[in-house]
This record gives sequence, structure tokens and C-alpha cells, in this order.
Amino acid sequence: MNPRSIRAWLLAAAGLLAVTGAVFGHNTPTHATSPVSRYTPPYVTPLELARTLSVAAPEQLVVTFDEARHPMRGAVPAAMYGATDDEFIASAPAAVQLVLVCNDPVRLDRVARRLMALGRSVRVLRGGVPAWEAALAVDPPAPLATAGAERWTKYRADVALRHAYGDASATPAAGPIAAPARPAAAPAAGGAGKREGC
Repeated sequence: MNPRSIRAWLLAAAGLLAVTGAVFGHNTPTHATSPVSRYTPPYVTPLELARTLSVAAPEQLVVTFDEARHPMRGAVPAAMYGATDDEFIASAPAAVQLVLVCNDPVRLDRVARRLMALGRSVRVLRGGVPAWEAALAVDPPAPLATAGAERWTKYRADVALRHAYGDASATPAAGPIAAPARPAAAPAAGGAGKREGC
């Protein structure tokens, strides 16, 4: 092939791609949608969600799109605000922080981003309903014996939340619930067998 035929072939291919892109590349939506935030919504862990539900703070509302085996007492179904995601987004309360829970992570992310684009305060459950079920199926692992009192207090609270929202009859994780007793301090160096004053 000579250079002229190669050039002609490349120009023809570029023209065909340009026409194809113009015809198929410009796809306008058939319905109006709300804008989508480019930021990832902040996450909440299952035990943080259990803490939120146990406190029942009036400035937070937990909304579930799907049912869980371990019920989320205090959460409201999304269907209360509309049958579709568009209806939910249009009618969800704006004065509270929404914590969204769903089985479908793509749907959850899409709804959360659309709400954030409208200026709503939103958090989502990391891992969705499957993470909630897994976290409540067994007690969290016990901290190390050398852990501080703050870590042990958090552990005891997490176990209590797991028992309150999960199966109380489930197998507990291996490890003690109370912090182990600290060993007695070692005697001072050089005085192990001597008596004073002798």
C-alpha cells in the first residue's frame, strides 16, 4: 500500500467514527432527574448504626429500602416517602440527617448522591443489609488483655448492642467479656529475699 491510500483509508475511518459518535454518542435522558453529587457519601458501620438506633436521636432518621432478618427497630421504610426512588428523593425530610440502608450498593450510592446534590445530610450503611446481618450474627472479637479501659468499655457496649439487635442466642465470640485482671507488680530489684533491718 502506498502512503496516499493509507492516508485516504485513515481519513475515511476517522469520518465514519465522527459520524457514528455524533449519532450514538449524544443520548439525552427521556425524564428529568435531579443532579448527582460527585462526592462519595460518608459511611456508618453496622455497630454505629445500632448505636444510632438505640439513642433514637431526633436529628437522625434511619431509612431502610430492604427488610433485614435482624430488625432495625426505630428505622422507617423508604416506601413511607414514595414508591420510587424519585418520589423518595422528592419527599424525604430535609431537616434531619438521613442514614440509608439497602441491599443494592449501586442503588444506595445513587440515591445518596442525588440527596447530597440537593443539599441533604446523608450517611449510608457500609456493606448494606448483608453487613448488618453479619455484624449481628456473632459477638465482636474481644480486645487484647493489655487494652485500655476505653477499649473494653466500647467492646462491652458493642456486645450489648449486638445482643439487643441481633440473636441473643447466637454463639458468642471467643474471649472474655470482662477485662482480665492485671498481674501484680513485680517486686523491686534486689529486695526479693532480704528483710530490712538485718
